[in-house]
Amino acid sequence: IAAVTAQIQQGAIEIVPPPPTDAIVSCHEGVLNSILSNLLNNAVKYAGGRPSATAWVRVHSEGDRVRVEIEDNGPGIPAG
Repeated sequence: IAAVTAQIQQGAIEIVPPPPTDAIVSCHEGVLNSILSNLLNNAVKYAGGRPSATAWVRVHSEGDRVRVEIEDNGPGIPAG
């Protein structure tokens, strides 16, 4: 979320962070940061600036796995 702070401060998009979790991810911090930054930057690029542009970040623990979801209210991917 810190990677898109400038866009958030400009009011381009609201990022709804996940509630605190005790999930543990076994990968290099840089890799996880790169993946999540890319997804959040896409949300800013395609949803940002629209009325009520919002991106939600969710974290789910599923057994020995952790699933991170980022959903935005942008236009989506064209059917074609």
